[in-house]
Amino acid sequence: MSLTLILQGLMTIIVGYVGIKLKKREEEKEKEREESEAIKNGIRAVLRDRILQAYNHFSRIGKIQIEELENISNMYIAYHNLGGNGVVTSVYNKVLQIPHELKKED
Repeated sequence: MSLTLILQGLMTIIVGYVGIKLKKREEEKEKEREESEAIKNGIRAVLRDRILQAYNHFSRIGKIQIEELENISNMYIAYHNLGGNGVVTSVYNKVLQIPHELKKED
């Protein structure tokens, strides 16, 4: 057996091995992207739900404390940064219209 054939055989094995490893790594990266997107969608859904619940609650009460408004604002910013849509933006703008009050001291 010639040295050339041996080297060709080794190169074939090495290239095949590297190809398999690269494919496996690409599959892992795709799975990570899918999981990341699922987490992002889940967080966005929870934020959307909390903002809508807060609006329903405080609009019934007819007032909102500044601290609560700050919490809703922080949730809205995170929701928006995660790619949230205009439906929650319109609800958030309605929250901003609810009369504000300072926290009452105990």
